[in-house]
Amino acid sequence: MNKNEMILLKKATSVKYEKTGDPDNDNISECIMFCLKDNLIKEFLTMANVKIPRTEEEIKTSVYPMDECLIAFGRSLDPYFKCPTLVDPGLLRLKIMELLYDISLSNKNMFIQLLQFRQPARMDIRKVVEQYYATPVTLPELAYLSGRSLSSFKRDFQLLYNMPPARWIKEKRLEKAKEMIQNTAIPVNEIGYSMGFENISHFSRIFKEYYGQSPTDYRQPINLD
Repeated sequence: MNKNEMILLKKATSVKYEKTGDPDNDNISECIMFCLKDNLIKEFLTMANVKIPRTEEEIKTSVYPMDECLIAFGRSLDPYFKCPTLVDPGLLRLKIMELLYDISLSNKNMFIQLLQFRQPARMDIRKVVEQYYATPVTLPELAYLSGRSLSSFKRDFQLLYNMPPARWIKEKRLEKAKEMIQNTAIPVNEIGYSMGFENISHFSRIFKEYYGQSPTDYRQPINLD
């Protein structure tokens, strides 16, 4: 590794290394090591609008150049090392999230490698879909969060619900949207967005197909007495 380069290593890996600098300029080689825990990676994937790259090919460990954002990120950490007692743990958590954002946007191979290193234990599909159905999460992302491949996720879901996951998610979102339209004064477009519909025209169209009325026509006046 040279200046402004990075590498991702799997946990429980033993590495023998030697640090060297420039003896003529009295330069000391500096490096920063981050430990990325599974729960932080999972939290990042659920909160960030980042698409999980699809690949069946295993990404080999390699040294990669850092882009300007990652270099600036590294420099931004200097105050944390100079006065670590004043650093709030919540702020450090946000900095790790920033690191994951930068990696996902600047280095596709390293991001895929990171996801391949993390092999989440299988979770109850019911808990996963009930928690995330109202978010703009994709089926590959739901499969990943459940600890399954996409094909395994679809197969196990079909066995549990007797229908494809895409259909179940659509119906569940529409049912929740109908409930909110009936019982709240939240604008229809905000309800659509909150249920994971990124296109309100599409939301209105499928709502009408499912319930026979548009969301606006379906709403009944709310009695405030």
